[in-house]
Amino acid sequence: MARGQGVFAALAVRGSIGNTFTFSGWKGIQIIKKKPFPTNPKTPAQTTERNHFAAAVTSWHNIKLDAVDKRAWNLRAHLEALIMSGYNKFCQVFRKQGTANAWILLYDVKLNAAGANVTPAITADADCTITLSIVRGPSAGYSESMIGNADVQTVFTDIVSNSNDIVHFAAFDPGRIGESGLLRAIPTP
Repeated sequence: MARGQGVFAALAVRGSIGNTFTFSGWKGIQIIKKKPFPTNPKTPAQTTERNHFAAAVTSWHNIKLDAVDKRAWNLRAHLEALIMSGYNKFCQVFRKQGTANAWILLYDVKLNAAGANVTPAITADADCTITLSIVRGPSAGYSESMIGNADVQTVFTDIVSNSNDIVHFAAFDPGRIGESGLLRAIPTP
């Protein structure tokens, strides 16, 4: 990298000349660099990773995730003291599963005085174990599990929570896992 002097510095040149040099500015200084040539090897591993990331993005934009679901992921990222959005946290958790087929999408998460609700998106002939856990607050450590069916809301009615409790859902079946964001409990009237 070189600094432009003389004519180059005075003209504030921007852009490339052929396939040789690129002119740009940085903090008022004219910079001349060799033109970069990005590579895209398209190896099988890179293609797999790109496809998996695309599946994470598609799942986030899935019509089943509503505003409450997305706020739950934002709260999860915030409470984990991460400098990221709920979208970024969702993609991170999704990608840790390894493949899109290993993920159970949990949607329609709700928490109110009547209990807690969650719906798993799984194949019609399958079921999964859904666990509700209070991960933070006065009732932290409380956990309850139920069997969830494909696209049928699972309702936890035994939950007794405090308004400071933070709830997390997880789903498991052989070879697959799913997680939700975090929900803050609404106090019982």
